Amino acid sequence: MVDNVLAKDDLFHMVNETNDHDEGESELDALTAKVTLERFEFGVLVLKGAFFRDNLVALHIKYDQARRRFVEWAQNEIAVVPDFHKRILLSDEAHFWLNCYANKQNCRIWSEANPQVYVETPLHPEKLTVWYALWAGGIIGPYFFKNDEGHNVTVNGDRYRAMITNFFILELNNHDVQELGFQQDGATCHTARATIDLLKDTFGDRLISRFGSVNWPPRSCDLTPLDYFL
Repeated sequence: MVDNVLAKDDLFHMVNETNDHDEGESELDALTAKVTLERFEFGVLVLKGAFFRDNLVALHIKYDQARRRFVEWAQNEIAVVPDFHKRILLSDEAHFWLNCYANKQNCRIWSEANPQVYVETPLHPEKLTVWYALWAGGIIGPYFFKNDEGHNVTVNGDRYRAMITNFFILELNNHDVQELGFQQDGATCHTARATIDLLKDTFGDRLISRFGSVNWPPRSCDLTPLDYFL
């Protein structure tokens, strides 16, 4: 099948050759070559679409398998310790734009028709990043990410580790850490080696995170309430 497929360069050559014919010669060959070229390009687009579609399906399967493994692990833990799910600190950050823009990344509205609504926003509006940890016993936080001058800043590895050292671990002194696990998503600042080592020093094998003792499945914002209520 591959042997019968013309390369795109060959098709361009055919088109150029037929365009050099004398006026008296038939234009049928030129038309045929051009149509063949268009079909070739369309076929390439179809193949590309199939490639990305297959990759997307493969990613969904991969993520679903990771989610299934995590849920099965959690069910096994709950079977042994019925209140196990009450001993996990769920953590996350949220951005609050100071111009009142609402981040709807995790907000889904079901409707029978597309409302076709457009909201204009500034390119780089000032925002405030807030971190929380939530568990059955209460809330730890909020923690606002600011620099030494008191200006709002985004989160990176150094700032995240500073929050853990100077705020989170100090707050944990009011709780029995030996009974608590800690969950975080796969953000880069969360999963840097220095960050993982710091968290393992506190939580040991009770760290639920990428590169942690238990892997937190990617694309699983529906498994933590903070993506809906923070």
